[in-house]
Amino acid sequence: MRSFICAVTATTFALLGSTATAAVLTFDGIQSEFFTGIEVSDFTEDGFITELAGSGLFGGYDDLHLDFSGDGPFMDAVSVRTVSGNPFTLNSLLIEGLIRPDQYTGAAQDDVTFEAFRGGALTATTAGTSQLGDRIMSFGTDFASIDQLFITGIYPTNFDFTEIDFHFGVDDIDVTEISMPAVPLPASGLLLLSTVLFVSGGAA
Repeated sequence: MRSFICAVTATTFALLGSTATAAVLTFDGIQSEFFTGIEVSDFTEDGFITELAGSGLFGGYDDLHLDFSGDGPFMDAVSVRTVSGNPFTLNSLLIEGLIRPDQYTGAAQDDVTFEAFRGGALTATTAGTSQLGDRIMSFGTDFASIDQLFITGIYPTNFDFTEIDFHFGVDDIDVTEISMPAVPLPASGLLLLSTVLFVSGGAA
């Protein structure tokens, strides 16, 4: 009887389900201290907050502009999470290549990492490159139902850092927020639960 009750109860609550809310983070209107003189450390859009997670100035040109090395003023790492604290899935994003092919030597190298966290623990990591020009990068199930994403620049070894700072952009982050709606049980669910509890009480 107990297993039956547990199964029915789980099924009833499963009827509530979770909701998925899709968003594309475009960072249009993002500000930077570099341009405005106003200190900015985060940007909120469509229920997601992107924050400075490393050194440098937060901001960009209507995107996330990442710099590292040389005299680049911008940030070298950012984090992304939902404002609500709900988990989310990272689907894809646009890497904007800002370095010309003649500014690095040899084959393209990875210069950005993406790290997924769930409950404070690292659950997945992958790398990409901005040295192939603008390109869309898609992510698999390892980046589903996470609660924080870190984007960090990597120092490539095929670039002369004495010439110019190494920089690239990240834009159009396609994400899906996952939330459990706080709504009452449907009447049918309440009836089912009350029936099960009545039967279990009688059986006791």
